[in-house]
Amino acid sequence: MDSKNSENFQGRLFIFILIDLILFAILGSRVYTLQIEKFSDFSNEAVNNMYREYEIPAPRGIIYDRYHRPIVYNTMNYDLAIYPYEFETYPENWERLASITGIDKEILQKRSKKNYISPYTPSKILSSIDFKMQSKIEEHLTDIPGIYLLTKPIRNVANGATAAHLLGYTNEINQRSINKYKASGYRSGDIIGIKGIEKSYEWNLKGNKGRRFTRVNAWGKDFGEDFSKSIEPRRGNDLFLTIDWQLQCFVEDLFKNIPGCAITLNYNTGEILSFVSKPDYDTGIFSRVLSENEWVSLTSDTLKPLFNRLVQAQYPPGSVFKMITAIAGLEEGIVSPEETHFCGGIYRLGKRSFKCWNLAGHGDINIIQALEGSCNIYFYNIIQKIGLETWYKYAELFNFGNLSGIDIPDESKGFLPDRNFMNKRYSRSGWGTGNLLNLAIGQGEILVTPVQLANYICNLANRGNAQQLHLVKAYVDQETEELVKIISKPNKPIQISDSTWDIIHEGMKKVVQGEKGTAKIANIKGLDMHGKTGTAQNPHGNNHAWFISFSKNPQFPFAQVLFIEYGGSGSKSAAPLARKIFDFYKETLD
Repeated sequence: MDSKNSENFQGRLFIFILIDLILFAILGSRVYTLQIEKFSDFSNEAVNNMYREYEIPAPRGIIYDRYHRPIVYNTMNYDLAIYPYEFETYPENWERLASITGIDKEILQKRSKKNYISPYTPSKILSSIDFKMQSKIEEHLTDIPGIYLLTKPIRNVANGATAAHLLGYTNEINQRSINKYKASGYRSGDIIGIKGIEKSYEWNLKGNKGRRFTRVNAWGKDFGEDFSKSIEPRRGNDLFLTIDWQLQCFVEDLFKNIPGCAITLNYNTGEILSFVSKPDYDTGIFSRVLSENEWVSLTSDTLKPLFNRLVQAQYPPGSVFKMITAIAGLEEGIVSPEETHFCGGIYRLGKRSFKCWNLAGHGDINIIQALEGSCNIYFYNIIQKIGLETWYKYAELFNFGNLSGIDIPDESKGFLPDRNFMNKRYSRSGWGTGNLLNLAIGQGEILVTPVQLANYICNLANRGNAQQLHLVKAYVDQETEELVKIISKPNKPIQISDSTWDIIHEGMKKVVQGEKGTAKIANIKGLDMHGKTGTAQNPHGNNHAWFISFSKNPQFPFAQVLFIEYGGSGSKSAAPLARKIFDFYKETLD
């Protein structure tokens, strides 16, 4: 070999050795990193691979009534889940599971896909299975790899009432809510409050999840739980409601076959004692997966059992709104207590006729007598002096057209028409005195919710100094075990003269206690009852019936609002039920 070739060979050999050294250096560095620097990381990961982690759902807080009687509590139930990596290793597992559960394979696969997180995280496919199915599945836990029964607490309501629109229900969180509450740690398959108290006090009731760990081998076989790693779940905070469960049960029974709603409350504190909307539904059906037929049956029911009439329904208030017209006239000095107007049963405005409910007429009557007998024509006369702006001003003082702020979701605002709305709807020249006559007696464009009238009756009873309506008195903080009281806020005071309040109270007293009162049937000895009946016109059928009332006896500071759909006259259908409710409650307190 000549010197030139020898030099080339030595050069190539040097380069080869250098590359080998570099590669060995890189490999050595990598081995050092893996074996020395990251030993603890990979060691921990290897140890973690020995364990399978299970979430333990937190029991929700118990809900009690005002006398510490449990009305919503937890019982244990089971969900069926699969570990996708293990379960889907054997495609025939879907057929076997479908055969055991009696549910089509495609439905099971669809539910698994919906709740899928990762191959090694349980994916729920059945919720709240019954005991029979639970037993069948338990027989096959060792035969079908990757299936697991998850224990979970479900909600139960005490006997005697459903209280569906008060308590609401819980169900699995949907994707939209997961995105909304992502920062709060919710994930697919978690339970969340959907309606009622369960929804509005979700953050109090939900609690903190726990964890349990079992040892598994490379084939996923379970070798038992490692209790040293387990984290116990923390139950949610217990709630104490203002509700009297005994009264709630009684009122629900009264409305068993009556579409409508009723609310009973302490007008000094704003505490709600009963909260009933009918028809309603069994909240227990939402603890499992509803079939399509069940859901369609609920949503297509013409009686609307899912509709919370107390906070969502919007109706004309009828004659219970006449106190607003009276207050506006008295406060502005437009109407005097002695002023009388003649009622002959029919009021003529141009070519139109506006009727009083009493076609025989009330004769010459003043404002107190007009409230007592619920005379339409008296209010037809005074609204023309008052005008829309003044009427609107006093209606807004009582917070109509706004949310009451009650601690339950889905509240509607109702509607209070002002001049801008009337001009826009009818044009400036398209509305006039006829519209005013309707508004004076709570008809026409005005809409209210029953809970707004509950706020209204509290202000009437308290002369404009009412507390905000509320359903929760206190909760127990599970971390500190302290009872935390919820202090209700006072509503903005309504500044009205004592003389006006005196006249309104006298008129409402005459409604129940007067010789010609429209609600004499609601009078109860010793309670000094005050009230007002209302009949709301309904273009779709029979009129709706209202009755609002309060006791002026300081030992019985309670008020109520009753609404009966298609009930006709408030004096004939709503007032008698109000009498029964107060009679019952008086007996329970004696």
